Amino acid sequence: MKIHFLTHMARSGSTLLARELDRYSNVSVTIEENLPDGIARGAKVLLRNPGDLDAYLDQAWHDDKLVSWGVDRHTLRRELMESHHFPFFFRDILSALTRLYFQENPPQCVIHKKGPYYLHAEAVRRAFPGSRMVHVDRDPRAIYNSQKRTRQSDGAGSMAEPVVTFAFQYLASCEVMERNQGEPDFLVVRYENLLDDPEGETLRILNFLGQKPGSREQSRYVGRIPSDQQHMHGNLDKDMMDGRRSAWKEELAPEEIVFLQKALKRTLQKKGYPLVDISLSGFAAWLRTRFRLAFFYLKYAAKRHMPGLYQWIKANTTRKQVDS
Repeated sequence: MKIHFLTHMARSGSTLLARELDRYSNVSVTIEENLPDGIARGAKVLLRNPGDLDAYLDQAWHDDKLVSWGVDRHTLRRELMESHHFPFFFRDILSALTRLYFQENPPQCVIHKKGPYYLHAEAVRRAFPGSRMVHVDRDPRAIYNSQKRTRQSDGAGSMAEPVVTFAFQYLASCEVMERNQGEPDFLVVRYENLLDDPEGETLRILNFLGQKPGSREQSRYVGRIPSDQQHMHGNLDKDMMDGRRSAWKEELAPEEIVFLQKALKRTLQKKGYPLVDISLSGFAAWLRTRFRLAFFYLKYAAKRHMPGLYQWIKANTTRKQVDS
């Protein structure tokens, strides 16, 4: 089974895209998992015998996201033993999982939603030869706003990192997009374009994946999201919500907007996202913004010219220090 990947930063619009792609009768999008894969997590998966397989499955079934797939551990073991020969690699595990997940209705095109894989594009290419990656991009101000307003899947607080950390995360995603621009197996989809023309964008993706569009029907993706994660996707039962495109203007603090627009100014302009005029009220807000910008530029300069110092700053900076 050839599996393609939907990659993204958290809250960039990937779940909306998954819903729209899953409307096509010949396409199915899986929910995410957090398995040891040798790509984004853990060492390379190389299972040489039944003992290795059992040890791997014991570890895998500690992943709550995998448990929500509803696949029985023993059924997966039997499927692997009957359908593959040792050694097993991660692509064997994921392919077997996917077959069992869709049971008697295997789709022509499988897209696995796996956010961080864009950061490991070369490793994905090695592990899944012939697969393709669709990456969702969005105005970083809107991404950060959505992260701030969304509780983590365990409900333990906001998804958002400190705004300085977020700025570096977004720049890292931009570096990946630029590095893979023009590669035949990597496609960038902009969230705003999806809002403007959902059918046109999904047809473009299907063409990229070498698929002719099937009939459009009610999306099945929303029903696959586990109940304990439904709070993160409260708008998925609604039509395209154009207002979310610019909701950050009203919902982010002015100092956060000022910081993001100054730290990411070149990136925003290059992508065609207009800057907004906004002023800070009070000396405290001005001081916090200046502190964050100074810290950002120090870290940015260290990353480019002194990688060792950059890693030290990264390791010794806490949320409290950055946001104080």
